[in-house]
Amino acid sequence: MTEDQNASIVIVRSPAPKGSGGVIIRGLTGADTSLLHRWWNDPDVMTHVGFPNGLNLSRLEVEKISQPPREATPVLQSSDDSS
Repeated sequence: MTEDQNASIVIVRSPAPKGSGGVIIRGLTGADTSLLHRWWNDPDVMTHVGFPNGLNLSRLEVEKISQPPREATPVLQSSDDSS
């Protein structure tokens, strides 16, 4: 995986602070590992970003990416419960 491929935005749902418009950006944490592992290995998700077969990463590889030390990886967090 190249350095450019490590730069990701992850969208998760949770309560957002009042006045945020329902969206906040936070740092990636180890708690995001399961979701990232599922998405990054899903061809239906990854084909839209140039990886038609997914990234074929092991859970351990995803854990290493989501644990410090690493470059800051922003997470777009939405409180919207639709979809």
